[in-house]
Amino acid sequence: MKVTEIKKSLKAIKRPDLEKLIIELYKNIPEKVIEAKGIDLLFLTPKMEIIDNSKLVEKYINKVSVFCENFKAGHYGYPNQIISKPRRKKWRFEVMAFYKEIDDLILHSTDKSELIKSFDLLFDALCFSCEERVVSSENVFSAIKRSQSEFLQKLIQLYRLIYSDEELFLPFLEKVFDSSTAFDTSRDHLYKVVINSFAAPMTISALIETANLLLQDKLNEYKPHLGSRIVYSSSLEDKIQDLVEAISIMYFAVFENKNAIEIFTKTQAQKTVYRDEEIMVYILIRTIEKYSNNPKPEMLDVLLDSKKRKIQLRPSLLDLLRKLQYLE
Repeated sequence: MKVTEIKKSLKAIKRPDLEKLIIELYKNIPEKVIEAKGIDLLFLTPKMEIIDNSKLVEKYINKVSVFCENFKAGHYGYPNQIISKPRRKKWRFEVMAFYKEIDDLILHSTDKSELIKSFDLLFDALCFSCEERVVSSENVFSAIKRSQSEFLQKLIQLYRLIYSDEELFLPFLEKVFDSSTAFDTSRDHLYKVVINSFAAPMTISALIETANLLLQDKLNEYKPHLGSRIVYSSSLEDKIQDLVEAISIMYFAVFENKNAIEIFTKTQAQKTVYRDEEIMVYILIRTIEKYSNNPKPEMLDVLLDSKKRKIQLRPSLLDLLRKLQYLE
Protein backbone atom coordinates (compact mmCIF):
# COMPACT_ATOMS: atom_id res chain seq x y z
CA MET A 1 0.00 0.00 0.00
CA LYS A 2 1.02 3.59 -0.60
CA VAL A 3 1.25 6.09 2.27
CA THR A 4 -1.80 7.98 1.01
CA GLU A 5 -3.81 4.73 1.00
CA ILE A 6 -2.69 3.92 4.55
CA LYS A 7 -3.71 7.37 5.77
CA LYS A 8 -7.13 6.98 4.18
CA SER A 9 -7.62 3.55 5.78
CA LEU A 10 -6.56 4.77 9.23
CA LYS A 11 -9.24 7.46 9.24
CA ALA A 12 -11.91 4.77 9.06
CA ILE A 13 -10.53 2.73 11.99
CA LYS A 14 -11.89 3.36 15.48
CA ARG A 15 -9.41 4.09 18.30
CA PRO A 16 -9.64 0.67 20.11
CA ASP A 17 -9.08 -1.16 16.82
CA LEU A 18 -6.31 1.24 15.88
CA GLU A 19 -4.50 0.54 19.17
CA LYS A 20 -4.73 -3.20 18.55
CA LEU A 21 -3.40 -2.72 15.03
CA ILE A 22 -0.42 -0.68 16.24
CA ILE A 23 0.40 -3.25 18.92
CA GLU A 24 0.27 -6.12 16.42
CA LEU A 25 2.44 -4.21 13.95
CA TYR A 26 4.99 -3.46 16.67
CA LYS A 27 5.07 -7.09 17.81
CA ASN A 28 5.88 -8.16 14.25
CA ILE A 29 8.79 -5.75 13.78
CA PRO A 30 12.10 -7.63 14.20
CA GLU A 31 14.05 -6.53 17.27
CA LYS A 32 17.06 -5.64 15.10
CA VAL A 33 14.89 -3.26 13.03
CA ILE A 34 13.48 -1.65 16.19
CA GLU A 35 17.02 -1.01 17.45
CA ALA A 36 18.47 0.03 14.08
CA LYS A 37 15.70 2.49 13.26
CA GLY A 38 15.26 3.86 16.78
CA ILE A 39 11.56 2.99 16.64
CA ASP A 40 11.13 3.07 20.41
CA LEU A 41 12.34 6.67 20.52
CA LEU A 42 10.18 7.67 17.54
CA PHE A 43 7.26 5.80 19.08
CA LEU A 44 7.54 7.53 22.43
CA THR A 45 8.24 11.07 21.28
CA PRO A 46 4.69 12.00 20.12
CA LYS A 47 3.19 10.67 23.37
CA MET A 48 5.53 12.60 25.67
CA GLU A 49 4.40 15.97 26.95
CA ILE A 50 6.86 18.62 25.80
CA ILE A 51 8.10 20.51 28.84
CA ASP A 52 10.59 23.31 29.28
CA ASN A 53 13.75 21.41 30.14
CA SER A 54 16.10 23.91 28.52
CA LYS A 55 18.00 24.44 31.77
CA LEU A 56 18.53 20.69 32.20
CA VAL A 57 19.67 20.40 28.59
CA GLU A 58 22.07 23.32 28.98
CA LYS A 59 23.46 21.77 32.16
CA TYR A 60 23.92 18.40 30.41
CA ILE A 61 25.70 19.99 27.43
CA ASN A 62 28.06 21.94 29.69
CA LYS A 63 28.84 18.89 31.83
CA VAL A 64 29.61 16.73 28.78
CA SER A 65 31.75 19.46 27.23
CA VAL A 66 33.84 19.91 30.38
CA PHE A 67 34.12 16.15 30.88
CA CYS A 68 35.32 15.55 27.31
CA GLU A 69 37.89 18.34 27.55
CA ASN A 70 39.34 16.90 30.76
CA PHE A 71 39.06 13.31 29.55
CA LYS A 72 41.01 13.93 26.34
CA ALA A 73 43.60 15.93 28.28
CA GLY A 74 44.24 12.89 30.46
CA HIS A 75 42.97 14.49 33.66
CA TYR A 76 41.01 11.33 34.50
CA GLY A 77 44.05 9.13 34.08
CA TYR A 78 47.01 11.01 35.52
CA PRO A 79 47.65 13.03 38.71
CA ASN A 80 46.58 16.66 38.33
CA GLN A 81 45.03 19.56 40.22
CA ILE A 82 41.84 19.70 38.15
CA ILE A 83 40.21 16.30 38.82
CA SER A 84 40.54 14.82 42.31
CA LYS A 85 41.94 11.30 42.72
CA PRO A 86 38.63 9.76 43.98
CA ARG A 87 36.76 11.28 41.02
CA ARG A 88 39.33 10.10 38.50
CA LYS A 89 38.48 6.49 39.29
CA LYS A 90 34.78 7.15 38.66
CA TRP A 91 35.00 8.54 35.10
CA ARG A 92 33.12 5.52 33.72
CA PHE A 93 30.14 6.22 35.95
CA GLU A 94 29.96 9.78 34.63
CA VAL A 95 29.89 8.45 31.06
CA MET A 96 27.27 5.83 31.93
CA ALA A 97 25.12 8.57 33.46
CA PHE A 98 25.49 10.74 30.34
CA TYR A 99 24.46 7.76 28.20
CA LYS A 100 21.38 7.11 30.32
CA GLU A 101 20.28 10.72 30.82
CA ILE A 102 20.05 11.63 27.15
CA ASP A 103 17.02 9.41 26.51
CA ASP A 104 14.81 11.37 28.90
CA LEU A 105 16.23 14.73 27.88
CA ILE A 106 15.77 14.08 24.15
CA LEU A 107 12.15 13.03 24.55
CA HIS A 108 11.21 16.22 26.36
CA SER A 109 13.39 18.62 24.41
CA THR A 110 12.06 20.99 21.75
CA ASP A 111 15.58 21.64 20.39
CA LYS A 112 17.35 18.31 20.02
CA SER A 113 20.25 19.40 17.82
CA GLU A 114 22.71 20.70 20.44
CA LEU A 115 21.88 17.84 22.78
CA ILE A 116 22.71 15.24 20.14
CA LYS A 117 25.91 17.06 19.16
CA SER A 118 26.94 16.86 22.80
CA PHE A 119 26.42 13.10 22.80
CA ASP A 120 28.43 12.97 19.55
CA LEU A 121 31.25 14.80 21.33
CA LEU A 122 31.21 12.13 24.04
CA PHE A 123 31.49 9.33 21.46
CA ASP A 124 34.44 11.09 19.79
CA ALA A 125 36.20 11.49 23.14
CA LEU A 126 35.88 7.77 23.86
CA CYS A 127 37.12 6.91 20.35
CA PHE A 128 40.07 9.24 20.90
CA SER A 129 41.04 7.25 23.99
CA CYS A 130 41.17 4.04 21.92
CA GLU A 131 44.41 5.27 20.38
CA GLU A 132 45.64 7.80 22.94
CA ARG A 133 45.81 6.14 26.35
CA VAL A 134 44.18 8.76 28.59
CA VAL A 135 42.81 6.43 31.33
CA SER A 136 43.97 3.13 32.79
CA SER A 137 41.27 1.07 31.02
CA GLU A 138 42.46 -0.72 27.88
CA ASN A 139 38.95 -0.57 26.44
CA VAL A 140 36.89 2.43 27.54
CA PHE A 141 33.75 1.12 25.84
CA SER A 142 33.97 -2.16 27.71
CA ALA A 143 34.47 -0.16 30.93
CA ILE A 144 31.14 1.63 30.44
CA LYS A 145 29.44 -1.67 29.48
CA ARG A 146 28.62 -0.42 25.97
CA SER A 147 30.41 -1.66 22.90
CA GLN A 148 31.72 0.89 20.41
CA SER A 149 29.24 -0.47 17.85
CA GLU A 150 26.35 -0.09 20.28
CA PHE A 151 27.36 3.49 21.10
CA LEU A 152 27.59 4.31 17.38
CA GLN A 153 24.17 2.75 16.77
CA LYS A 154 22.71 4.89 19.54
CA LEU A 155 24.23 8.02 18.03
CA ILE A 156 22.74 7.20 14.61
CA GLN A 157 19.31 6.69 16.18
CA LEU A 158 19.48 10.10 17.82
CA TYR A 159 20.57 11.92 14.67
CA ARG A 160 17.74 10.29 12.72
CA LEU A 161 15.30 12.21 14.90
CA ILE A 162 16.36 15.46 13.24
CA TYR A 163 17.98 14.53 9.89
CA SER A 164 17.06 12.39 6.91
CA ASP A 165 18.95 9.21 6.07
CA GLU A 166 20.25 10.80 2.87
CA GLU A 167 21.86 13.57 4.94
CA LEU A 168 23.42 11.17 7.44
CA PHE A 169 24.97 8.31 5.46
CA LEU A 170 28.07 10.12 4.19
CA PRO A 171 28.84 11.94 7.50
CA PHE A 172 28.72 8.64 9.38
CA LEU A 173 30.94 6.94 6.83
CA GLU A 174 33.43 9.75 7.38
CA LYS A 175 33.07 9.45 11.15
CA VAL A 176 33.97 5.75 11.05
CA PHE A 177 36.83 6.48 8.65
CA ASP A 178 38.33 9.05 11.02
CA SER A 179 37.61 7.30 14.34
CA SER A 180 40.05 5.14 16.26
CA THR A 181 38.66 1.71 17.09
CA ALA A 182 38.53 -0.27 20.32
CA PHE A 183 40.82 -3.31 20.41
CA ASP A 184 37.81 -5.66 20.30
CA THR A 185 36.13 -3.81 17.40
CA SER A 186 37.20 -3.73 13.77
CA ARG A 187 36.52 -0.72 11.55
CA ASP A 188 34.58 -2.87 9.08
CA HIS A 189 32.28 -3.84 11.97
CA LEU A 190 31.51 -0.15 12.53
CA TYR A 191 30.95 0.29 8.80
CA LYS A 192 28.43 -2.56 8.96
CA VAL A 193 26.52 -0.67 11.66
CA VAL A 194 26.31 2.37 9.36
CA ILE A 195 25.43 0.36 6.24
CA ASN A 196 22.74 -1.69 8.01
CA SER A 197 21.25 1.46 9.53
CA PHE A 198 20.69 3.15 6.16
CA ALA A 199 20.33 0.27 3.69
CA ALA A 200 16.55 -0.05 4.00
CA PRO A 201 15.36 3.46 3.06
CA MET A 202 18.02 3.88 0.38
CA THR A 203 19.08 1.43 -2.31
CA ILE A 204 22.39 -0.35 -1.84
CA SER A 205 23.48 1.00 -5.23
CA ALA A 206 23.03 4.56 -3.99
CA LEU A 207 25.01 3.73 -0.88
CA ILE A 208 27.84 2.32 -3.01
CA GLU A 209 27.94 5.47 -5.12
CA THR A 210 28.14 7.66 -2.01
CA ALA A 211 30.83 5.47 -0.45
CA ASN A 212 32.86 5.50 -3.66
CA LEU A 213 32.80 9.30 -3.72
CA LEU A 214 34.25 9.32 -0.21
CA LEU A 215 36.82 6.71 -1.25
CA GLN A 216 37.93 8.84 -4.20
CA ASP A 217 38.35 11.87 -1.92
CA LYS A 218 40.51 9.85 0.45
CA LEU A 219 42.57 8.44 -2.42
CA ASN A 220 43.24 11.98 -3.66
CA GLU A 221 44.35 12.86 -0.14
CA TYR A 222 46.56 9.76 -0.03
CA LYS A 223 48.26 9.97 -3.45
CA PRO A 224 50.74 12.74 -2.53
CA HIS A 225 52.11 10.38 0.14
CA LEU A 226 52.65 7.36 -2.14
CA GLY A 227 55.99 5.78 -1.30
CA SER A 228 56.36 7.88 1.83
CA ARG A 229 57.29 6.13 5.06
CA ILE A 230 55.72 8.67 7.36
CA VAL A 231 53.22 7.37 9.92
CA TYR A 232 50.44 9.56 8.51
CA SER A 233 50.60 7.80 5.17
CA SER A 234 50.57 4.35 6.76
CA SER A 235 47.58 5.21 8.95
CA LEU A 236 45.65 6.68 6.03
CA GLU A 237 46.45 3.64 3.89
CA ASP A 238 45.02 1.30 6.54
CA LYS A 239 41.86 3.40 6.76
CA ILE A 240 41.43 3.38 2.99
CA GLN A 241 41.78 -0.41 2.97
CA ASP A 242 39.05 -0.62 5.63
CA LEU A 243 36.78 1.60 3.53
CA VAL A 244 37.40 -0.59 0.47
CA GLU A 245 36.39 -3.59 2.56
CA ALA A 246 33.22 -1.80 3.66
CA ILE A 247 32.31 -1.09 0.04
CA SER A 248 32.93 -4.76 -0.77
CA ILE A 249 30.24 -5.66 1.78
CA MET A 250 27.78 -3.70 -0.33
CA TYR A 251 29.08 -5.14 -3.61
CA PHE A 252 28.43 -8.69 -2.45
CA ALA A 253 24.99 -7.65 -1.18
CA VAL A 254 23.82 -6.26 -4.51
CA PHE A 255 25.78 -8.10 -7.22
CA GLU A 256 26.30 -11.73 -8.16
CA ASN A 257 29.54 -13.03 -6.67
CA LYS A 258 31.54 -13.06 -9.92
CA ASN A 259 30.39 -9.57 -10.84
CA ALA A 260 31.19 -8.32 -7.35
CA ILE A 261 34.70 -9.77 -7.56
CA GLU A 262 35.26 -8.27 -10.99
CA ILE A 263 34.18 -4.81 -9.85
CA PHE A 264 36.14 -5.14 -6.63
CA THR A 265 39.41 -6.03 -8.40
CA LYS A 266 39.09 -3.22 -10.94
CA THR A 267 38.53 -0.33 -8.55
CA GLN A 268 41.11 2.42 -8.51
CA ALA A 269 41.56 1.87 -4.77
CA GLN A 270 42.84 -1.65 -5.35
CA LYS A 271 45.42 -0.45 -7.85
CA THR A 272 46.50 2.44 -5.64
CA VAL A 273 46.51 0.89 -2.18
CA TYR A 274 47.29 -2.75 -2.95
CA ARG A 275 50.23 -2.14 -5.26
CA ASP A 276 51.50 -5.69 -4.70
CA GLU A 277 49.29 -8.07 -6.70
CA GLU A 278 49.81 -10.91 -4.23
CA ILE A 279 48.55 -8.76 -1.35
CA MET A 280 45.57 -7.78 -3.47
CA VAL A 281 44.78 -11.48 -4.07
CA TYR A 282 45.08 -12.21 -0.35
CA ILE A 283 42.72 -9.36 0.57
CA LEU A 284 40.26 -10.43 -2.12
CA ILE A 285 40.26 -14.05 -0.89
CA ARG A 286 39.60 -12.98 2.70
CA THR A 287 36.86 -10.60 1.53
CA ILE A 288 35.13 -13.36 -0.45
CA GLU A 289 35.46 -15.67 2.53
CA LYS A 290 33.77 -13.14 4.85
CA TYR A 291 31.04 -11.68 2.65
CA SER A 292 30.26 -14.02 -0.24
CA ASN A 293 27.27 -16.39 -0.08
CA ASN A 294 29.13 -19.17 -1.89
CA PRO A 295 32.82 -18.52 -1.17
CA LYS A 296 34.64 -21.77 -2.02
CA PRO A 297 34.06 -21.86 -5.81
CA GLU A 298 34.74 -18.13 -6.09
CA MET A 299 37.96 -18.39 -4.08
CA LEU A 300 39.12 -21.31 -6.20
CA ASP A 301 38.51 -19.32 -9.41
CA VAL A 302 40.52 -16.36 -8.09
CA LEU A 303 43.43 -18.58 -6.99
CA LEU A 304 43.52 -20.52 -10.26
CA ASP A 305 43.48 -17.26 -12.21
CA SER A 306 46.33 -15.95 -10.05
CA LYS A 307 48.35 -19.07 -10.75
CA LYS A 308 47.80 -18.63 -14.50
CA ARG A 309 49.05 -15.05 -14.20
CA LYS A 310 52.13 -16.40 -12.37
CA ILE A 311 51.53 -14.37 -9.22
CA GLN A 312 53.76 -15.70 -6.42
CA LEU A 313 51.23 -16.67 -3.73
CA ARG A 314 52.10 -16.98 -0.05
CA PRO A 315 52.11 -20.48 1.55
CA SER A 316 48.68 -20.03 3.20
CA LEU A 317 47.07 -19.25 -0.17
CA LEU A 318 48.81 -22.16 -1.86
CA ASP A 319 47.60 -24.43 0.92
CA LEU A 320 44.06 -23.10 0.48
CA LEU A 321 44.30 -23.72 -3.28
CA ARG A 322 45.29 -27.37 -2.70
CA LYS A 323 42.39 -27.87 -0.27
CA LEU A 324 39.85 -26.31 -2.64
CA GLN A 325 41.11 -28.39 -5.57
CA TYR A 326 40.86 -31.51 -3.43
CA LEU A 327 37.23 -30.65 -2.60
CA GLU A 328 36.50 -30.33 -6.30
